[in-house]
Amino acid sequence: MQLSSPRRSRNEDTSNSQDESLANTQPSAGIHGEGKKVSKRKRGCLITSNACNSCKIARSKCNGEQPCSRCIKRFQAGECFYGTHTKIVKEKLVESLKESHAINRMAERVFESLAVADDERKILNRIRNRDSIQDIAQWLETTVDVKEQLSTLRIVDNEVDGLDTSGFHWTTVTADKDVLHHLFSLYFTWVHPSHSLFNEQHFVNSMQNNSNEFCSPLLFNAICTMACYLHTILEGDKTNYKELGQRYADVVKHNIDAEDMSLMTIQAFAILFLIDCAQGYGMHASAYLEVASNSLMNLEHIGLGSEAYRQVWRDTVVGINNLNIFSEWAQVTFRMPAALIVEVPATKSIEEIQKNEAEIDSMIWGMYRHPKDDDTVTNCHCLIATTNREKMNLMAIIRTTSILMYNTDSSRIVASEILHLYGKLVAWREFLPSIISKTDNKDTRILPHVLSLHLLYATAVVQLLYPLLDLGLFDTSCLSTIVWQHAQQGLAVVDSYRAHYSCAYQPVLQVFAILNLTDVIVRFFPKINRELGKDDEEAVKLATEVLEQSLLTFPVAAIFREKFREITKKILFPWPSNLDNLLYLKRSKSRSLLDGVIDACTRTTYIQPINSIQKRFATDIQSNWSMLSSGLGFAGPSQNASTLQQPLDKRAMQSLHYVLDFPIKGLSKP
Repeated sequence: MQLSSPRRSRNEDTSNSQDESLANTQPSAGIHGEGKKVSKRKRGCLITSNACNSCKIARSKCNGEQPCSRCIKRFQAGECFYGTHTKIVKEKLVESLKESHAINRMAERVFESLAVADDERKILNRIRNRDSIQDIAQWLETTVDVKEQLSTLRIVDNEVDGLDTSGFHWTTVTADKDVLHHLFSLYFTWVHPSHSLFNEQHFVNSMQNNSNEFCSPLLFNAICTMACYLHTILEGDKTNYKELGQRYADVVKHNIDAEDMSLMTIQAFAILFLIDCAQGYGMHASAYLEVASNSLMNLEHIGLGSEAYRQVWRDTVVGINNLNIFSEWAQVTFRMPAALIVEVPATKSIEEIQKNEAEIDSMIWGMYRHPKDDDTVTNCHCLIATTNREKMNLMAIIRTTSILMYNTDSSRIVASEILHLYGKLVAWREFLPSIISKTDNKDTRILPHVLSLHLLYATAVVQLLYPLLDLGLFDTSCLSTIVWQHAQQGLAVVDSYRAHYSCAYQPVLQVFAILNLTDVIVRFFPKINRELGKDDEEAVKLATEVLEQSLLTFPVAAIFREKFREITKKILFPWPSNLDNLLYLKRSKSRSLLDGVIDACTRTTYIQPINSIQKRFATDIQSNWSMLSSGLGFAGPSQNASTLQQPLDKRAMQSLHYVLDFPIKGLSKP
């Protein structure tokens, strides 16, 4: 800092005084004119608060130069040197103490881990390899025993309760612990198991420690926004969660930067996609998802970060690939999926990955809807790792199906490709791990994300084969049986979800699938014996009840309900009078139904575009289908009760190897 002094130093030379008096006797012609008097006040020389050692000893002012003017005049330039400023010394001392404390904590962590002896051999090997304390401690952070944590839900409960809200910086909306507890419990119960867009363990650790490594205000507020939509209004609610959700959303959308390619911002964009889908703004949602996908593809990852960072990267890639690339959104909007995002290569062995998945699966999931559920909830193993792994495998097949069906180039769809994809879907279903393969276990409640996985499969089979039904080119009786059975299985899964959990908490993209399956039943299988499955009226009633429950949480359900009534009344004739009250809904005057549907679906309807698919069928699809499908029983007996009751897996797997042995160019075996 430079200062000026109004007084002269007694130590100044006599020559300086003489120069000053000469200067003060000269007339001045300053900028204000000749008649103005110039102040004779002495203007001091520039000085510094950190004087050289010579000036300090003489207690003289110093200009801070090297050498300073005083030392030059005294011919002591060689002795002019400066010591470190005391302020800087103190700052360095504080920084050194902090680093010392941090190293002590890391060392304590290493010793504690040695005492537990779980990783004793690995720790000792790293010490022998002369790894630093910091590296060993960081490695231990990435190998936290997940069994020590009760569950995704319970982790968040405990950590939110332990947050120091006095210095809370994740959100400016509210620091109410009860509200945050409720919102994070909802999100990690219903959203995260179906759409795992980040690593919950690393997120919670960063949130608890006020670290920006894997948590950010944007991601925090985005999670809270989505959770607000899952709140069902109770009598005596003190918080307006609808208004609270809007405040959270405003914080996210006003502060998010599309040019910011950090992982947390990418994760926040993906959650914004789910939020806008729930509100019926699919067009905006598509843009958010595209930003998340493009940013993740462009984000440089090679050589960056620790194993923890790589793990979070992989989890984010899998989550966004499932949404946009493989792709759930492409499946429900009938479009070409986006380009595939390449995952970071795993650095762990297969055995380590399997062990980690087993630990995650053993975490406890509890059905949380209201704060009172904390004491009454029934817990079970979450099976999230197994479900997500199998979902990724299924989505890879669905991605290939979407490319085949909705490609906009001049390529043709041939029978062998359809049969090959059907074989891959059946093989996926046949080899599902037993812990998630059942959907009709009366003794055990099936997890909601497992039910959603089975609905995804049933919808995929129906959408693959459904366009063949009304071609009129060949006998489709057995083909109809397959489509009918999968549509019925899908609706049975929906019925189970509705009965056990309420569709108010289902993934919003699940609504698209339910309406599609219902449309198939109403159009092609309206009067099936009710002992065998749901007929048209029962299917419509189920879809209506699903939409009714969804209205509690997702505004988009209002648009779907109105469009569903419009479409169904045209094909269900005569119209059952008992459905009038169920499907009655006062039309919103804020925008037309057409605009609402386009906003929600990015198209004018939620129905699969059968005509555009059929136009791309190869001209020889009839002869090829007859030849190739003869070994599968597609041209077998006509539809009857015994055929419809035959177990799907038993029938389909009879000729599975025949299907999978087709040499299809560009398609690989599962």
